[in-house]
Amino acid sequence: MKALYIAICLIAMFSSVSKAQPTYNDIMASALKEFDSSSYSDDIYNAIAWEGLRGTAAYASFMADPENSKKYNQTMELAKLLPQENCSQP
Repeated sequence: MKALYIAICLIAMFSSVSKAQPTYNDIMASALKEFDSSSYSDDIYNAIAWEGLRGTAAYASFMADPENSKKYNQTMELAKLLPQENCSQP
C-alpha cells in the first residue's frame, strides 16, 4: 500500500502544470484501474475512489450535487453485483 501511495504522490508531483491538474479522485481511480487491469468501467473506479473520501468535506460537497449523488449511488449498487474477493487471502 505504501508503494501505491508513493506512486500517487509522484504522479501528482510530475503532472504538467500547463494542463488541468488531476484531482485526488482522478489519480486514485487511475491507479485502481491500472492495479485491477482495467477489469471494470471508469465509473466503478471513480465510485471506489469517492468511497475512500467518505466522511470528508470533499465527499460531502460531491454528494450534495444531485447528479453526482445519483450516479455514485447507481454505480455502487452495480459494484455490489461484482464478484467479491477476499483480500485477506494471499
